[in-house]
Formats: sequence, C-alpha cells, structure tokens
Amino acid sequence: MLYASTIFTAISITLLPAHAAVSCNSTYNPCEDLLMKGSKCRDGFCTNPFEGGCLRPMLENLDLELSSQENRTRQTDGTDDKNDMDNTLEAIRRRLMSVPRTCNSEDGPQAMEQGICSKNANDYSEVRVWSQNWESAFFVSWMMQIIYSELLGVPSTIETGVAGKNTNFYDVTNRMDYGKANEYKMFQNAHKAPGGDCSIYRDGNEKVKVDGNADDYIPCAHMVLEIWSSNEQLVGAQEKRIAEPEQFVGAIGSQGWHVT
Repeated sequence: MLYASTIFTAISITLLPAHAAVSCNSTYNPCEDLLMKGSKCRDGFCTNPFEGGCLRPMLENLDLELSSQENRTRQTDGTDDKNDMDNTLEAIRRRLMSVPRTCNSEDGPQAMEQGICSKNANDYSEVRVWSQNWESAFFVSWMMQIIYSELLGVPSTIETGVAGKNTNFYDVTNRMDYGKANEYKMFQNAHKAPGGDCSIYRDGNEKVKVDGNADDYIPCAHMVLEIWSSNEQLVGAQEKRIAEPEQFVGAIGSQGWHVT
C-alpha cells in the first residue's frame, strides 16, 4: 500500500478565507436556491446537497439515451470510437446511479441505513487526503475524495491537521475549515498505523475534541496534492521511504512580465 505520495505544484495562496456553510431558519430558507435541489434547512444551516455523493445528483438529469441511439446509427458510418466512448459513459452513469458513495469513518452510524452511503465493498482501507489550508488544495483534495468514494468504491476522508477542523466534501453542513500546512509528520503516522489505516487514530482524536488538548491530536494522511514548499519533515520522510518524491502537476503558482 502507498503510505504517502506527494504531488508538487506551486500555487497562489488566497488571503481571504471562504466560508461554505449557509445559514437558514424557519422563515428564511434559501437552501435550494443558493446551493442545489436536495439541500434542506437543519439546525440553522443548509445541508450539503452532495452529502450522499457528487456525481449521482449531477448525472440525474443527464440524458445519454439519445446519444446511444446516435451511436447505433454511427456504427454503420465506421465511427465506432465515439460509440464506444458514449457506451462507456452510459455504463458509468448506470453504475453511479445504482449505488450511493462508499461510507467512510466520519459518516454517522445511521448513514448506511438512511441510504446516504454504502458499505465498503473493497479490501482497501480508507485513504486520507491532507487538505493543506488554501482553497486550490481543497479543490484537488475533494476531487480525489470523489474519485475514491464514488468511482473506485474506496472510503476516503480529509485530514486538516487540527482537532475539530473539517474539510470533508460530504460534511452535512458544508464546513470548510482551515487547518495546518506543510507539516509532513502525518505521513509518519500513516506509516506507523497497522495496514496504514489512519482511522485507528479516530477515537483518540475525538477525545481530544472533548478535552480540548490540541497537542494530543494525531494527524494522519496518505497523500497531499499540493505543496508550497518542502522542509526537513518531508525530506526525512522521503529519505526513509515513507513518502514518495514529489511530482509536478502542471499548475502555475504565479506569472508575470519581467522587464529588463
């Protein structure tokens, strides 16, 4: 199992934090107007319309039946490549619509019974992605969580590095908390966990939230998709083969004209 992989890209840090939670009450309910169909007003906040998955609601109104008919016509024209692609997309759509996303360790005990998520059908343990503390890193972390949870059927969660901070894409109230950045000791914790399973730290970390001793929180992650700079923790993890060498993903952190 890959305990820690890092993909390096230089990015620009947004200075003003974004807040995803939307307030509501019994007389003011903008949830579906501001978010999406399926969002409800609960305990003063709009629920996350993607709590049960992102791809299913996005695909509900996608009509691939016409393209399938066109495919059958195109078969006589020799354009089978487009036909194969559309058939593949239609098969993916059917699979995604037939089963909810895979449950993770942060889902409540009733989530499976309520049809929000489904049981992990794979032998893979949960993959935990470190979100860093800027928005572009959040976005790529969410993309990986969606890929794992909805396309690959592997449970996945988000690590912020701070007790009580949550950036889970499927969080019911759309929390978007800012944690720590460029602290790579969490790879060591993943490496030490039996089978690389970060969820073994969950009970202890939940106790930290109650007791309030932040120093006892144990961060754990298997990958980080954006890093701004390296440090001794990352270099040491790579030398011990706990983390893989970073790779470029092609994004531009900043650009400008240099006049001489």
